[in-house]
Order: sequence, then C-alpha cells, then structure tokens
Amino acid sequence: MVVTISSQGLLYASGPNFPLTVFAGGNHGGDGDGNRYAGPINNADSSERVIYCTFNENFKAPKCEGTSRSDIMIGTIQEDFIEGKGSDDAIQGRAANDDIFGGKGNDDIQGGLGSDNIYGEDGDDLLYGGPDGDFIVGGKGNDELYGGPGEDILEGGPGSNYFDCGDDYDIIIDFDPSKDIASNNCEDIRTDL
Repeated sequence: MVVTISSQGLLYASGPNFPLTVFAGGNHGGDGDGNRYAGPINNADSSERVIYCTFNENFKAPKCEGTSRSDIMIGTIQEDFIEGKGSDDAIQGRAANDDIFGGKGNDDIQGGLGSDNIYGEDGDDLLYGGPDGDFIVGGKGNDELYGGPGEDILEGGPGSNYFDCGDDYDIIIDFDPSKDIASNNCEDIRTDL
C-alpha cells in the first residue's frame, strides 16, 4: 500500500478496502505543503488501522488515540501523547519527548529519539527505548523491556519480565529474581521483595 498525505488530507492511497485514520489538528505556520509518506505496509489486513498523528510537523501534535482494533501508529518529530487503546498495536514515537500508552493487547512500542515515557499496560508487550534516557513500564503481562542507549529506568510490573538495559547506566526498579530475567549489561538491579 502507498499512502500520500498533505495538510489538506489524504491525497492518494493504493490498495482496496484498507481503512486509514488521520489526525491533523493544530495551527500550521508554513506554506501549506504537506509531507509525502510512501512505502509498503506489510501484513496488513482489514482489522488493522494506520494512524498518522499529524500531516505537517511544524506544530505540536494533538493527542493521538488508537481504536479497539490493531493499530499501526506513527508519531511526529514533536512531543506526542499516543494512546494505543485496545488490541495489539505497533506504535512508533519518533522524535522529542513522547508519552506513549499501549493499552490492552500485546503491543510493540518504540520510543525513538527523546526522553520518552513508555507504558505497555495490559498484555505481553515489547517495549523499546531510544538513544536518550527513557522511563519504561511494562504493566500487566509478561513484558520485554529494552532500554537502548541512554540512562533508562525500567519497571516490569507484575508478570515474568525480561530486561535488556542497553549501553549506558540503567536502573531496574522492581526486579524479582524468582520470575524476571535481566541481561548481563544491567548495572543497577533493585529487587522488589
């Protein structure tokens, strides 16, 4: 599928019957030219949604909310508030300091650049920080938390969790040795007993 979007809305989308939700609030201070997003969306079916949080990245992004179905959500280069809601979502925060909530389902969340707050919430989630210091919380379920570069704080929550701390000094604040696993690169492991 190829999607072309401008500040005027959806210009072109190839592929039959693929639902697309687009949010475009805010003020635009530029000339009205939009950005073009083109490329394949793999393994998409009628139960998935692609949600672009904004068309033009010259203004603060609005709150970006998913649906009760599986969503593919892509943030902006501004600070985003992204909420996945229900089902299994794939969320990418991109740049700036984002607040990302997975909601229900088994989510795959990538914070990207900036110091992000990432919350997997319910489900067995894959949570990835970026190159900056992130705060990552797994929530309910058996989660995998990857700090990445930057000084991160990781909290798995209930369930059996896997922690990979990354290159810099990271802290796990609720490690339970009876059910959790930490990679060899975790420097500060605090037990919650």
